[in-house]
Amino acid sequence: MLTYKFPWIFELAFKIPPLLIWRKKSLKTLVRAIRELSIQPHKILDIGCGAGVLTPVIKKLYPEAEIFGIDNSIDMINFARMRYGNLAEFKVINFLGYEGSYDLIIGFYSFEFFPLFEGIKRIKKLLNPGGMCIIVTTGRAPFSILHRFFVSKLLRTELYLYSPSDFYKFLVEENFSLRTKIISEIEGSYLLSIKSLG
Repeated sequence: MLTYKFPWIFELAFKIPPLLIWRKKSLKTLVRAIRELSIQPHKILDIGCGAGVLTPVIKKLYPEAEIFGIDNSIDMINFARMRYGNLAEFKVINFLGYEGSYDLIIGFYSFEFFPLFEGIKRIKKLLNPGGMCIIVTTGRAPFSILHRFFVSKLLRTELYLYSPSDFYKFLVEENFSLRTKIISEIEGSYLLSIKSLG
């Protein structure tokens, strides 16, 4: 992905509106959802961690937990290691082939890079019984469709847009509970809390 070769430029874009406002609002919703969890995770996985923007946030909430960030981009991972290598372990790994076991999995605007069935299948494999997964992503709102078109061209990769019902279809019958929180109807962004009941 083209812009992922220049992490500092990628991150600089989030220092100015409207991306600054969008990220702050999404992070605030994510932190609130994490604080409402009824678990104390020992191992946390950040899917598509990019430049590691979530790392200090997660570490502040769970100072004793082990944090693992994975991403396809070696440039992003190197940037994350440089900034937050003392707080978490970062690896260049494709999420869809990743192995491990975690109490909390977070996907912050990363799930749109994965085919839904394969992504959910991997979460089910990685999540410990009683564990939680929180996904922040965008649905099929007009803004998101337009955003998807431009970002997919810029990053030179396929992007997917899923509604909450798409997730429910794959998870409800398989011993998982789900809760949805709308972040912005204009942007089509929302948060999913997924709990493994098994």
